[in-house]
Amino acid sequence: MSPKKLFSLTVVILISMILPALSPVAMGAKAATENPASRLTSSSSAAPNLDDPAELQSFFDELITAQLNEQHVPGATLAVVKDGELLFSKGYGYANVETKAPVIPDKTVFLVGSNGKLFTWTAVMQLYEQGRLDLDADVNQYIDFRIPDTFPEPITLKHLLTHTPGFEDTPFGFGSNDPEALVPIGIWLADNIPARMWPPGQIPAYSNYGTALAGYIVERVSGMPFEAYIEQNILSPLGMAHSTLRQPVPPELAADQAIGYIYVNGTFQPQDAEYVSIIPAGGLRATATDMARFMITHLQDGRYCEPGCTGGEVRILDESTAQQMHTRLWAADERLNGMAHGFIELSQNGVRLIGHPGDTSLFHSILALLPEHNVGLFVSYNSLSSRGLPSALLDAFMDHFFPGPMADQPISSRDFSASAGRLQGTYQVNRLDYTGGGKILGPLNSVTVQAGSNDELLLNMGGPAQRFTEVAPLFFQEVDGDVRLFFREDASAGDTYLYFHNYPYMAAKKVAWYDTQLFNIILLAFCTLLFLSVLIVELVRLVVGLFRRRNKQTQPRQARLAHGVMVAMALLGLLLVVGLILFVLGDSWARVSGQRGMLTVLGWMSILAVLLAAGMIILAGLSWRAGWWRMPARLAYSLVAFGSAALVWFLAYWNQLGWQWW
Repeated sequence: MSPKKLFSLTVVILISMILPALSPVAMGAKAATENPASRLTSSSSAAPNLDDPAELQSFFDELITAQLNEQHVPGATLAVVKDGELLFSKGYGYANVETKAPVIPDKTVFLVGSNGKLFTWTAVMQLYEQGRLDLDADVNQYIDFRIPDTFPEPITLKHLLTHTPGFEDTPFGFGSNDPEALVPIGIWLADNIPARMWPPGQIPAYSNYGTALAGYIVERVSGMPFEAYIEQNILSPLGMAHSTLRQPVPPELAADQAIGYIYVNGTFQPQDAEYVSIIPAGGLRATATDMARFMITHLQDGRYCEPGCTGGEVRILDESTAQQMHTRLWAADERLNGMAHGFIELSQNGVRLIGHPGDTSLFHSILALLPEHNVGLFVSYNSLSSRGLPSALLDAFMDHFFPGPMADQPISSRDFSASAGRLQGTYQVNRLDYTGGGKILGPLNSVTVQAGSNDELLLNMGGPAQRFTEVAPLFFQEVDGDVRLFFREDASAGDTYLYFHNYPYMAAKKVAWYDTQLFNIILLAFCTLLFLSVLIVELVRLVVGLFRRRNKQTQPRQARLAHGVMVAMALLGLLLVVGLILFVLGDSWARVSGQRGMLTVLGWMSILAVLLAAGMIILAGLSWRAGWWRMPARLAYSLVAFGSAALVWFLAYWNQLGWQWW
């Protein structure tokens, strides 16, 4: 087949493949899915009564049963406390689908993930009130390695408590399905120090590393392994006999562990247990009723006693220390929720809550306290598909039992058009691995801001757009809702940050057009179609060659080499794109547990891609200088060379070249 025919066929294939890919259907936004909690509230006209056991059971039975059925979740465990007592607890569904073992709230042990951070922060405050920790001191004075002095200001425990140390966040290598394979926390922390991206105390960015570092400080200062310290100073005093941080789980609790599941092809598939090196950040396993004891203790300012104090009173924090722990320590703006001393501030229906979510790959939980009402709620689910259900349950609980007037509808005399141009764009959530291979996950966690009609701002996070009105400079109130947003502009750095009302532990930064999800999808689609067309044309040439007598090869040796390099680059480029897509959309636990097999292969392939792309660019120049082919063929070759260079740019920008993360 002549180069001219080769070019013509390439163009036809590209057009036929690109046009469908750019159709509205192919590029349409993902439809929002309704969560069952959004519509399962009581239809009774009677005033809600939290003290009525029948109403509590009816409410949770209806809601959680619907959640389990519709989201394909095997089980859930729940506890509600009020006025120092366990008000309601119940297990739903199965802890073990194969044996039909039911969830029992005072027996079944769930992995509660980041709910365990509250135990770490409680331990920090215990040592603080004893005078053994200074919340304002440089954390380097407490550890046996050194956090680099990237900025003049040192990182303190206050920064760790509020997720403002300025660390990037890596998704790699802190977990395993084999507890024996875990690295001791001190070694892991020393070997995996994240880059410091912002001066401490300025920009919130959720940090598992920061909490694990605080737990290691507890270990170093107390002279006890972290797990033993928590047992001796929190779990045992509170009678939390069915809770542990030990890995593997002690034999007396092992049989009562809830199994985590994924739902595939109509069946629940059990998964191996999840273990982590950073135990203080997410290694706690507990029953719902044990978590109830912890909630009661914090609602009573550090004091716990059995109902009627028949078992005696226990105090794990002084009253003043507990109250300090529950007060705000940092906020991006006083009109937004902020961070207490480890607790996250939330608000709904005019009620202040403090608490923490807990998400692993397979288990999803939330703990929420309503200090003004002396009420606490804990719930946990055991399936990959249950992500989002804990927050949905809390929302439904608040709407039913603590209904309140919606925030006054915003009335703005401001002209948003004056600032719309500066604020519009794509914002990327800053919990990101900026210097490592996890950077490529960034575009998945982005929001878009647009100017709407009537001086409104539209915020889109993948579902229906939310509408906001500017009620003060750079401060926005949701129309028909309680959500608030705040923008902060850093004139010196040229950065714009977006802060969310109920997510004080993170921010989103406005990014350039080449950081957006749309641009990178188009770029990868272009490269994919280009490489695929080369391979299809090459396949056609081979098939046609089987039925025709081949002409004697008249192409120069360099031209034949250039052709071979193009085919090799097309095959390699296509494999790289497919591999990257599988990596990005793959199981997050594979990344957490350090399963780098695919990433290692992609790393070596990316290095080879750099060499082939460089060769193509050089050979494309030579083809024009030496006139190897006719102009259409040289244009086609140059187009593939350009696509190869674009792919290499993509790999380099998103830290996917092997040497960037080895």
